[in-house]
Amino acid sequence: NFYLYLVRHISDKVKPLKKTSRLKAFILHFVSVPAKWVRTGRQNVLNLYTNKNYYAEVFIE
Repeated sequence: NFYLYLVRHISDKVKPLKKTSRLKAFILHFVSVPAKWVRTGRQNVLNLYTNKNYYAEVFIE
């Protein structure tokens, strides 16, 4: 199941999300975030409008 695979890997970095979380908790903590693509310089940057810090840990390269 793709959802279980995704939650298993993301739950290590996102504290409120557990490996046994249901889909509703996953959507609440990870998917439903207001965002906007902004062109800065010559690249596109995704601005996330939230005070949750765990997004930076998940998307860091």
